[in-house]
Amino acid sequence: VMINTALADAMRMWSELVEGGMDIRDATAQILKDSMKAVFTGNGYSKEWPIDAVNKRKLQNLHNTVTALDQFACDKNKEMFERMGVYLPEEVEARANVMFEKYALVISIEAATMISMVNTGIIPACAKDLKTYAGTSLAGPREATYSAVQDAVSALEAALAAVPHGSEQAEAHYMCDKVFPAMQECRKACDAAELLMEASLYPFPT
Repeated sequence: VMINTALADAMRMWSELVEGGMDIRDATAQILKDSMKAVFTGNGYSKEWPIDAVNKRKLQNLHNTVTALDQFACDKNKEMFERMGVYLPEEVEARANVMFEKYALVISIEAATMISMVNTGIIPACAKDLKTYAGTSLAGPREATYSAVQDAVSALEAALAAVPHGSEQAEAHYMCDKVFPAMQECRKACDAAELLMEASLYPFPT
């Protein structure tokens, strides 16, 4: 919706220039000139590009879903949607709230699924593997590595249990800033455990 509406609005601006008497080529050149700061033909994945975009081109760096959603219902977008007959301002806000809610819901489901997989699959496998080395000096870093899995999933459980409720936007930000990083740490711990565990014991395809 956003891209289609923005494109339609850009075509409106171009049409107004042409209908106002400007040559088609000159109108196209004017639109391109006005938009040039957003045109980039280099490596968009480089570390330099976000710095250049923000510092030199004065563009916003909306680096994840939630920060992008923060801008969805800004005044500029509300005006564009209303001008193009797509949404009323209150409809833009409602749509933003729905997207915040959906983001938070998806992350909560994924986090709960991860917790279940770790508690019922990976940790029991860690215990079985560690038991194999009981009475020997061959366990190496397994005990510490497997304990890190327990610590990581406990941290994830605590983060998920502390989700604030009331504001869809605040909940989405919490999921992005607290729960998702805890999921990443849990994944790292499980990956480290997989490298040490007997292959037949690891409970999930990799």
